[in-house]
Amino acid sequence: MLLHNFLAHFSRIPANPHNEVHRQSLDEKHQHARAALEHYRQSVKEQREQELRRHEQQVQLLQVDVRTLNQTLIVKQNELTQLHQERARIAAEMNAARKALQRSELDGERLSKANRDLQRHVSELESSGAVLSEKLQRAELAGQEAKAKLSERIEALQQLGRR
Repeated sequence: MLLHNFLAHFSRIPANPHNEVHRQSLDEKHQHARAALEHYRQSVKEQREQELRRHEQQVQLLQVDVRTLNQTLIVKQNELTQLHQERARIAAEMNAARKALQRSELDGERLSKANRDLQRHVSELESSGAVLSEKLQRAELAGQEAKAKLSERIEALQQLGRR
């Protein structure tokens, strides 16, 4: 705009051969300046377009990365869900096994107590059997003695009866 005002001002200057050469020189400079400006604008436009293309490529690469990471995240979340389910299943199995062990331990304690009670009862029966054996031997001995006495008395009676 400033250059345009400058040229407009010089176009109002009266014609003079020296001024004409000067004006042509200024026109050439103006044309060179416009060409340089146009070249600069074109260069800036191309650079912006390159940056825009680079930016779009980077955005596309990032979108691919985001999709890949989202897919990886979904896979990992599925694995995590499976691990949580497996952990819950194992925890349930552990609880069941723990309860079975407690029942087994209680059964074992009951069986041990029953075994001790049976052993005590067997010991009592063995003691009673020993006492009964001893009484039986005494009774057999007493029976034999009584039989011998009875035989003696029968014999004595028989002898008395023969006389």
